[in-house]
Amino acid sequence: MSRRAFSLVELLVIIAIIAILAGLIIPAVQRVRSASERTICINQLKQLGLAFHSFHASHGSFPPGSTSFNDPHQPLLGWVPRISPHFEQDKIWQRAVVAYQHSPWHLQQVAGYQHPDTEQLRMVSCPSDPRFSDFVCRDPEFELPHSLTSYIAVSGEAADRTTGVMYIDSKTRIADITDGTSTTLLVGERPPSKDNRYGWWYSGLGLEGLGTADMHLGVHEINSYPKDNYKDCSLGPYQYSLGDSDNICSMFHYWSFHTGGANFLMCDGSVRMIRYAGNSSLLSLATRASQDIVNDQ
Repeated sequence: MSRRAFSLVELLVIIAIIAILAGLIIPAVQRVRSASERTICINQLKQLGLAFHSFHASHGSFPPGSTSFNDPHQPLLGWVPRISPHFEQDKIWQRAVVAYQHSPWHLQQVAGYQHPDTEQLRMVSCPSDPRFSDFVCRDPEFELPHSLTSYIAVSGEAADRTTGVMYIDSKTRIADITDGTSTTLLVGERPPSKDNRYGWWYSGLGLEGLGTADMHLGVHEINSYPKDNYKDCSLGPYQYSLGDSDNICSMFHYWSFHTGGANFLMCDGSVRMIRYAGNSSLLSLATRASQDIVNDQ
């Protein structure tokens, strides 16, 4: 009795068909996944927008991008913990309040009191970043780990030209945004730096103690720290363009893992994808009261 089996030719044909199908399916799956991740990122920014406006209603202004080292109550604190009660993370704010009562951020290791900076907040982490599953800085230079964020406030043009809405010790009101809330940037995408030293959501010194590149950034930022790991980075000003998580210098400008551009939260709570081709209009969008004309991209 003969047994039926595939011939070598038939087997090769089947393998070829499977390879062709896989070649068609895998890119389609990747496109669907990319679209899904972008949608999640947009929705997160919209929720942050609602939280910002809730904060403004309660406090009469948007939160500071960060506070200075000399702040008597909460030095070096960023904007994320301040609005956390407004996106259902009140525990973060309460822990921060108690922690600062026991120990300022820069003395936490001495006092032995744990700040909530190890909390991984998915609300502020874009899933398009491949580091998303473990967004915690474990640089051996730091004894305590620090969680990171994909989103950073727009301070204006640069650290020395804070013409935007959120920067160090800022208290900007909606009434101060005379350029219009729908055409003024509030927060944009900028993945953490390659070395994970910049992009902490909780607190940090930033460049030269100004919070820059940690919690907020200018759209044409300059490298004000041209030494150590950043000595090979140009002084700038940096432009809005595609970055690279393996390039340490990408920390000086806005970019994302999405195709073609990055998502930005506007001051009215809307979210816009701005293409890299829109670099020329980004400065106009970043200012709160320059009365300039925005060329929409």
